[in-house]
Amino acid sequence: MELGLAGKVAIVTGSSKGIGLQTALQLVQEGAKVTLCARGEEQLKEAAAFINSETGVQVLIVPADITKEEACKEIIQKTVDHYGRIDILVNNAGTSSANPFESVETDLWQTDLDLKLFGAIHTSKA
Repeated sequence: MELGLAGKVAIVTGSSKGIGLQTALQLVQEGAKVTLCARGEEQLKEAAAFINSETGVQVLIVPADITKEEACKEIIQKTVDHYGRIDILVNNAGTSSANPFESVETDLWQTDLDLKLFGAIHTSKA
């Protein structure tokens, strides 16, 4: 499918596995230049190797914890330094921590908000 993404530069957070990895793969298959980011450097290397084996394309990896605002700025800066610009940001980072509402402690709410909400806010802002 031609989506007009050839040559576009994309960042996909939470892209070492799952939906993020598959999104990054699809972007690369459409001709986009992609930055993968997630906390685990080894998982990112494996994800990059997987994409390369499927497409023959090298992607940029940036290990980062997007709950930290400075890390979000670093992802953006490294992508711009490497590719020259950014056209697409996919805020995908997150985990599943389903629990009954009554049993969720405040620290778990804060962890989820830091990752899913503030990670997206800081990355988008940067």
